[in-house]
Amino acid sequence: MQRLAVLLALVASGCPDDKSGSTTDADTTAVTGTTIGTTGSAITTSGTTGSLPEGACRTANDCDDSETCTWPGTVQCGGATGCALNGEACVDDPSCGGTPESPQICVQDPCCGMGVCRPGCLTDMECGLAQRCGDDARCTAASCDLQSPCPANYGCAANICGPVACTGDAECDDYCVFGFCSAVLGICVSLAP
Repeated sequence: MQRLAVLLALVASGCPDDKSGSTTDADTTAVTGTTIGTTGSAITTSGTTGSLPEGACRTANDCDDSETCTWPGTVQCGGATGCALNGEACVDDPSCGGTPESPQICVQDPCCGMGVCRPGCLTDMECGLAQRCGDDARCTAASCDLQSPCPANYGCAANICGPVACTGDAECDDYCVFGFCSAVLGICVSLAP
């Protein structure tokens, strides 16, 4: 019933491109600057904007029972992939032996649960969207203010960029995936045996 009320509120607004939120008797969504908060009962959806392309998802509910929803490029552990340490084992950054011109950092391997040496960043361009390269050669959240706003789908809180929380695509510049705004949809992948 809540989904129908939200859908009717969106249709009645006549502004499908308005990303400022909608209001129903059951739920009130407030947008202040780039921070979105919800009061009342939460709406749990797998997305509210049309059908998805083959193999795309917003949550695991959009995938077959033998699949899960994940971000593109995510390493899947278990089964045949298991732990295949790719790189030199480490306990901290100095043990990787990098140089200022070619930094090496110690990061947790997602499948093996131990440290492995990886190249560190030198410039912000090497980091992802809404991130910057820190003095320690690690990518970290980018800072923001009125002169340096965050990119689409990110909000500025305490002068740091972070993904905007959402309950549906209408609250984002692109998609609502796993409850956060994203420029890309998730993908359905087979569960590891």
